[in-house]
Amino acid sequence: MSEDIDDLIPLGYSMSHADAAICEAALAISPDCLKSRAKLIGYHLQHYHCCPHTRSRRVEHIKWMIAGRHMNYIRSGYIRVHLVDKDAYEKIKSEFERVVCTAPNDTQLLIAMASFISHQEPYRAIELLRHCETLEPSNSHFRELAENILESMPMMLSNIETYKNEPGTEAAFDKGIKCKSP
Repeated sequence: MSEDIDDLIPLGYSMSHADAAICEAALAISPDCLKSRAKLIGYHLQHYHCCPHTRSRRVEHIKWMIAGRHMNYIRSGYIRVHLVDKDAYEKIKSEFERVVCTAPNDTQLLIAMASFISHQEPYRAIELLRHCETLEPSNSHFRELAENILESMPMMLSNIETYKNEPGTEAAFDKGIKCKSP
């Protein structure tokens, strides 16, 4: 695909409901159409607060990208959810956990998950990056990413406390990745 994810997603912002329906119909025929999915993520992000259906569709498109390990897409900042949408965060994080269990040494996947959880769970994100360091000790990129998270932590810590203090989030916040043995 010649177009960059960060170029495709914003195209969805200006799509009409009819255009979005056409993209959804195209996915019914060809579910692997990354361009349509990317534009729909943008469309559903734009309409996120006004329609519950768009929230669930956006999450489903993001989970599909994660399941398919489309790294250019799942590493985009556009897949992040706002801290206030704990349900979407937990669903997307669960999909990351499921896929990481199938490929626990895929550093690109681990980086994507660390990036996704870094604002809500910075310590856990750093643990994922440290695991990457054990897999590729000569690669300094993982340490740089962890340092970026650490530098951002004073701002994030206030968000974490807000997140942890919401009813029903305590257990999910502290839950680690638990992979079942084959």
